[in-house]
Amino acid sequence: MAKDKLETLRKLAARRQLALGIELQKLRAQRVEQEAQAQSLQEMLGAYRNEAQDSPSPHASQLAMFSRFYARVTQTLSSHDTHLQRLREAEHNGELSFHEAYRDHQAISRLQQKRAQQQALTLKRKERRSDGARRWSMLNRTDEERKN
Repeated sequence: MAKDKLETLRKLAARRQLALGIELQKLRAQRVEQEAQAQSLQEMLGAYRNEAQDSPSPHASQLAMFSRFYARVTQTLSSHDTHLQRLREAEHNGELSFHEAYRDHQAISRLQQKRAQQQALTLKRKERRSDGARRWSMLNRTDEERKN
């Protein structure tokens, strides 16, 4: 009965570990994608800034447009960084949960193995005892009883 319960716990721990692993992969993929987007925005902003500096004497309207665009992209990058930080925290927490589930699964598996070894040892001892009792009873019999 205890074996069945341990097997059920092991299966649940394995499922939990698998689910957390899948979730962790999703979080990592999201983070990588968002980091790529942030990098792209940074490059776009740098290119736009260089283009604005290289243009000959920009008009006031161009400067105002550049200023608004620059403020918008900067604000977007700031909120993107905040979002990235949340994703990194979620990924870190996901890693911690995954490793905890892994340790739980491993502990249950080791407990199962240990219990199986103990049961095998107990069975071996019982066999030795019954074999020893049989030998002892044979010694106490008479020659005629042994032949039958």
